Amino acid sequence: MYARDTFFQLSSAGQIGLAILSLMLALFMIWLAFKVFRQLPRFNFLVNLPLRLIIALTLLWAFIWLSPQIYYAYYLIIFNGLPWQIVVSLPPTITDLSNLLFFQGPKTLSQHSKAVFGWGLILYGTITATKQHYRR
Repeated sequence: MYARDTFFQLSSAGQIGLAILSLMLALFMIWLAFKVFRQLPRFNFLVNLPLRLIIALTLLWAFIWLSPQIYYAYYLIIFNGLPWQIVVSLPPTITDLSNLLFFQGPKTLSQHSKAVFGWGLILYGTITATKQHYRR
């Protein structure tokens, strides 16, 4: 399924660099989620869970919208002759986000990775809401 994916057109060093960049971006978003979740006041579970899910989806939405510029900056480093340009376009719609999370979009490694990351953020929000509920 991924045989023609652009990731596999990169050299080994390019693939490793892209994987490291992706890991760093994911860790940053998880850290940001941790900081935001930690600042939330204690609500009852019926308020806390939906609020954390909205925050997780908002973080995913921001990542999907803005990360292409970071990835393009990486490509500027590894490919000679690429022009400097803004590649961020309009923000994703709710339909775009839904299609991504339910694997309905393009069958690329990038799209599937973003979907798995999104489900990870949702799971993290759910777990932290549940832990806070049972600590009471």
